[in-house]
Amino acid sequence: MEYQTFRSIVRNPDWQKGFLNFPISKRLKIAGETKDASKQSKQEKSMEIMDVNEEEVLRVFKQHGVNTMIHGHTHRPMIHELKIDGSLCSRYVLGDWNKTSAMVLQWSKESLELIDLIN
Repeated sequence: MEYQTFRSIVRNPDWQKGFLNFPISKRLKIAGETKDASKQSKQEKSMEIMDVNEEEVLRVFKQHGVNTMIHGHTHRPMIHELKIDGSLCSRYVLGDWNKTSAMVLQWSKESLELIDLIN
């Protein structure tokens, strides 16, 4: 099930009420199966699908007149640097948090840096 469809279902108050009426053991089983299906789905998708649309990134940079963008949940933590109208722009991508990685962005007066709290 694609994420947007899943999200529209689980945010429905009637669905939530029904789900919360299940015993905790059944809810945990459903949650685990859903997480496993999501992991499998991510592995089967190309990295282009899992990343942002480059044209949209350019549009947002230009529309807001900024040179730094921070976002998450594209499953590709890294720093992307690009030139827009002669200016250097940076896009900081935060990754998933799981047992093997927890990416955060450390912001100091001198710099922005992606740091993995686990590794």
